[in-house]
Amino acid sequence: MATTAFDTATCECSEIRRSVDDVRRQAAHIAHEARVLKTIAADAVEERVVETAHRIRKNPFTSVGVAFAIGVPVGALLALACGHSLHASDNRRDV
Repeated sequence: MATTAFDTATCECSEIRRSVDDVRRQAAHIAHEARVLKTIAADAVEERVVETAHRIRKNPFTSVGVAFAIGVPVGALLALACGHSLHASDNRRDV
């Protein structure tokens, strides 16, 4: 009877080792896939940065105009938001 319990424990240990090995292989595969995706993403970003720099050099005035056209509304919205929060905190102090 002790031999049967020992055999069962040995069998369970073997199954656990196989499961651990499977998990280790899967983790290594996922890590490899993550590195590949990171490289692909980095290459895509670098390509876009180079393309954008080329467009800016080719059309500097258009680039300044676009930056201005985006910056003014964003700045105005930020000023409104900050002004609103400042006025709201001033109102709380008066109470």
